[in-house]
Order: sequence, then structure tokens, then C-alpha cells
Amino acid sequence: MRLRINSVFCFIKFIVILVILLNSCQKEAEIAIGANFEGGIIFYMDNTGEHGLVAAPKDQGYQYFTEYQWGCVTNAISGANGSLIGTGNQNTIDIINGCPETNTAAYICSNLELNGYSDWYLPSKDELNLLYNNLKIKNLGSFRSTAPIFTEYDAFYWSSTKFESSVAGREILSAWWQNFKTGGQDAGSSRNNSAYVRAIRAF
Repeated sequence: MRLRINSVFCFIKFIVILVILLNSCQKEAEIAIGANFEGGIIFYMDNTGEHGLVAAPKDQGYQYFTEYQWGCVTNAISGANGSLIGTGNQNTIDIINGCPETNTAAYICSNLELNGYSDWYLPSKDELNLLYNNLKIKNLGSFRSTAPIFTEYDAFYWSSTKFESSVAGREILSAWWQNFKTGGQDAGSSRNNSAYVRAIRAF
């Protein structure tokens, strides 16, 4: 009788361990670059393996009307100069606070409600580059390479990183964007140019 009880106990213990291992493996499989997770597609993981960034599954906008201006062409923005991973959210906040315009890249992301989440923002320069390297070139995330109608034009995406300088006494207000056909980034884009927008969020 005692042998039978021990056998049952060992079997139950085995099942519990197996369930724990399976749940652990499932979690690891879910939290990986390219996986669908918490409203978007994972494109960055930090060193802990538990936190990272996800991109919205598609560009923001409707059908062909998916390009937006960066905005505030004549306004110097306080802040919004973060370029590193993890700075996009504060950049977006700075843009919203310093720019009264709506229907801009930052505004669209900040007001986005998608897949049960409302904490989306416009990626920083380096976060945008991760979107290209970890998703676009792997054919993940449905990013554009060219414009939908005039395919001779490359597709550019906005970052939330501003670029402000002065040349020969003339103030230059522009922002960083990235060519998603070639991968090249450029800081000289006028803020009244139109480009594609892809919101991201942290988890």
C-alpha cells in the first residue's frame, strides 16, 4: 500500500514538474524577436529576456492615406532629442507638449488604441533602426519598401528624434527618418515632408 502511495506521489510530482517546464518553454517561445506579443510584434529584447519593445502590426493610417508630417515646421521643440533605445516615449511626450498640431506622426502614435493597448509612441532614431534590422529585412511586420502607387519612390518612416541646428545664422528644424528600402537614415528631412508611421510600445 505504501509503495502504491509513493508511486502516485512520484507521478503527481512528475506531472507538476512537466507542466512547469512546458509553461516555461511556452513563455520563452512567446517572448522572442518576431513573435506576436502584447498587441504587436516583438523587435527588441533587453538583457533580462523579460522586457522589450513591440511594433504595431501595420502602419498607422487608412489604406493609401498612411503618410504624416512630423509637424511643427517652424517651432523649436524642447526635448525630443533622444536617439537611443528607450527614449522614443519621452521624445513623443516632448513633441506633443511642444507642438499644438494634430494629425502628426507623434500625435497619431500617442492617441492610438490598438489591440487593447493605448501606450503607443513614435520610435526614436535607434528604435526605428531596430524595426528595420529585426523585422523589415526579415520580411516581418508588413513594412513598405516603396510607395504604394508611385513605386519608383522609396518608403521613408519617421522617428521621434528631432534635428535642430544653425547654418550661417539660419535655423534648421528637421527630424530623423529612415529609408526602409535601403536602410539609410537621414537627419535633414524637413518636418513638413510626409512619411510612414509605425507606432511601438514597451512591455
